[in-house]
Amino acid sequence: MNPKTLATRVVATGLIALGRARPARNSGIRLLAAAGVLAATGGAFAQAPSRVVLQIHDVVCVDETNSGSIIGEHGNDNMILGGVTIAPNGRKTQIKTVKVGTFQEDGKHKTFSSPMQFASIPVSTGNLREYGMLLVLAEEDISGGTNEFVAKLLKGDSSGSSTDDSKADGGATAVAGEVAKEIAKELAKRAVERLKENAKDDIFRPQDVTVVLRESDLRFPNGKTSTAPQTATFSGHGGKYAVTYSWKLVS
Repeated sequence: MNPKTLATRVVATGLIALGRARPARNSGIRLLAAAGVLAATGGAFAQAPSRVVLQIHDVVCVDETNSGSIIGEHGNDNMILGGVTIAPNGRKTQIKTVKVGTFQEDGKHKTFSSPMQFASIPVSTGNLREYGMLLVLAEEDISGGTNEFVAKLLKGDSSGSSTDDSKADGGATAVAGEVAKEIAKELAKRAVERLKENAKDDIFRPQDVTVVLRESDLRFPNGKTSTAPQTATFSGHGGKYAVTYSWKLVS
C-alpha cells in the first residue's frame, strides 16, 4: 500500500494499526548513537533531541479581510492561529488557537522578537522521520468557533487523535513514518470541504507543512538543528496573510 492510500485510510476511517507494527530494531541504539554524534561534532545539544518544535517568526497582512460588513476593510483584523500536529506514527494532536496580531491595514507586520514556540511533536526513534502540521489561521469573531471547527475536523477520526501528544511513540513501521505529509494534506482537504459549515470566525484555507529528520544523526536535511524560515500563505474572506515559520529541535 502506498503512503497516500494509507494516509487517506488513517484520516477517514482510522485504520492505522499500530498494534500490528513492529518496533524499529535497535531504535534505542540509534538514538544513543545520534546523541554521541552530536556531542562529538559540537552539535547544539549533547543529548539527542526530544521534540520537534514549529516556531512562528512573523505574520504579515498582505491584504486586510473584507467580510462584507458595513465598515468593510476599515475594521481591525484580530488574527488567531491554531491547528493539528501530526507525529510520524500518525498520531494527531489539536493545538488550541493563540493570538498572532491585530492588523489595521495592508502591509502591516507582527514580528516576534523571539520566535513564538507554537507547537511541538515528540521525536520518534528508528526510521520514523517525517513530522507534519496543519496550520489554521482565522480572523477572530466575538462568537469564536475556530477551536470547535478543528475539534470537529478530528471528531470521528479515531486514528490516534489526542489532546496529549506526549503519548506518541515510535513503535510503528517505516511506511507509517512516511505518511505524515499525506495525512496533513488529507486533513487540509477535509478542512476546506467543511469551511462552509463554519459561520463564526473567518477561517482561511488551512495550510499543511512538514519536515523530515535524518535518521543518521536526528538532524534536519540541512545538517542543522533548525531549518531556514519558510512562508505559508493564507487566502480567504477577501484577505491574504503570510506566516513565516521554521522548525527547531530541542533536547
